[in-house]
Amino acid sequence: KLKKADQYKNKSWELLQDKATYIHSNSDDRPEEKTYNEPEHRTNVFPHSLAGFQDKEYYNQLCFTPFADELTADFAIHLLREEKLGQGKYTDMLIVSLSMSDYIGHAYGPESLEYEDNLLHVDATLAKLFKAIDRAVGLNHALIVLASDHGGDIVPEYRTRLAMPGGRIDPADLKNAINQALQKKYNTREDFVFGFRNPSIYLDPRVVEKLKLDMAE
Repeated sequence: KLKKADQYKNKSWELLQDKATYIHSNSDDRPEEKTYNEPEHRTNVFPHSLAGFQDKEYYNQLCFTPFADELTADFAIHLLREEKLGQGKYTDMLIVSLSMSDYIGHAYGPESLEYEDNLLHVDATLAKLFKAIDRAVGLNHALIVLASDHGGDIVPEYRTRLAMPGGRIDPADLKNAINQALQKKYNTREDFVFGFRNPSIYLDPRVVEKLKLDMAE
């Protein structure tokens, strides 16, 4: 009912600090920055405005800004207060995922100005959350664990421009290569692979059964 996410509809993602202070201050507009589902009015340079996006597309674009992490932290703080976490007889666990670094890292690359500024936003968001925990129960009564699900490499196209090895695998080419190898191995024209979603390959069990092969093999 509160529609908290709508508060950013006419906002722009601006740099938190003076541009000259950033390590990647000269990396704001690189040809390798190819953002997902890129509409005509989304730019690769600051400021990144959310104005003009409508309905579902607005919420999609919100995930490519630090604002979505702020929303998550605000909800966690609200939960902390309303559920009185840490104030009962037993230990409470609150797990919060600030996931926009993943979106922004994939879209712009970890060596981009966007990613660097996003990390400053993450620091500020965590500081706000920690202050709320301190007010609620005191940090001396809280154990805080920070973890990450994975790291990030340089965008492959940028690697190539730097004369480093790099490239992308076309899922269709991968699927065809596996099918051809299995067809040759088992002397058949049947397609074994019917799906690929990174990082998993999906084999058709009907083909394996039809050819009387071992699925595990």
